[in-house]
Amino acid sequence: MQPTEYHQRIIDYYKASENSYKDAWDLKNSLAIHYGYWDDTVRSFRQSLSKMNEVMAITAQIKRTDKVLDAGCGVGGSSIFLAKWISCHVTGISLSEAQVQ
Repeated sequence: MQPTEYHQRIIDYYKASENSYKDAWDLKNSLAIHYGYWDDTVRSFRQSLSKMNEVMAITAQIKRTDKVLDAGCGVGGSSIFLAKWISCHVTGISLSEAQVQ
């Protein structure tokens, strides 16, 4: 099945911007392609990326017994965080084959 034009534009965007995320977001270590969450405990951009995952998990009240679908998971950073931090079952899906790999 061929992606729709809209889906192809998303795929093309992430393909074109991958190096920027690798550099600016320290993608290999942060596994994040989302914005950070800043509060009084956060002292760096990298910490803000991790904090965003914590706030998301707490706000969504995700429990160990939950099954979570991370639609648009990118490289899977939030999925990995949830699986490790909460030990819930997470399935991530992405339009980008490169990000899945």
